[in-house]
Amino acid sequence: MPSPKHLNLKTEESLEWIPLLGEIARQTPSGQPSSRGLGQNLITLNSSADARIGAAFMSPITEFHGLLNLKLGSSCSSTGGCAFNLTDDDIAGIAAALPHLRRANFGRVCSANSCRTTVSSLVSLSTLCRELNLLEVHFNTINLLGDLEAVLTAPRPDDFPPFPERTFFSLSVGDMPISIADEDLVPVLEGFITIFGPLYGIHGHTDGQKELDSRLWKMGWEQS
Repeated sequence: MPSPKHLNLKTEESLEWIPLLGEIARQTPSGQPSSRGLGQNLITLNSSADARIGAAFMSPITEFHGLLNLKLGSSCSSTGGCAFNLTDDDIAGIAAALPHLRRANFGRVCSANSCRTTVSSLVSLSTLCRELNLLEVHFNTINLLGDLEAVLTAPRPDDFPPFPERTFFSLSVGDMPISIADEDLVPVLEGFITIFGPLYGIHGHTDGQKELDSRLWKMGWEQS
């Protein structure tokens, strides 16, 4: 039986398939030497079921090395109950294991702003997943400009991949709280553009996010 290319999980019970499928993906493909197993064949994983997104949950997913599209449901709530428990190191490992990702949604970003991930995670995803053009992931925004300046000015290892040249990129930030002084709007946007390349939009629901997106479009007109 050929391995599936697309997998849609709709119930919490269906999430129990992920560890099993991850174990199957770890196994050496049978048959001809050129045959590809589940780890390479699966290109889309969509889950609308609520999940707590931590390292244990993501571990079997990182066995699907051919994955292009990842969309996860999350038990985070709009009132701030956060179920996202990944760290910057976790994200770096996921990005290294899934280098072909084009669309990555790690669950809708909530308003808690209590996550341990920072903009360092954005750098990992951008540089290691070089075809990525749509992203939604938690990252802490308490010191957004300072964090951006830190990761963009820090010395980088000689073997660290450069930022890729993309034609466009779309960043979704859900209910993430963003409060930026007017004079910091452009530096923040320039930081995102350095990491991702041309930004098509920053999509979210709060006034701060809408202000960023509005200023982004204004920058585009000014430069055109």
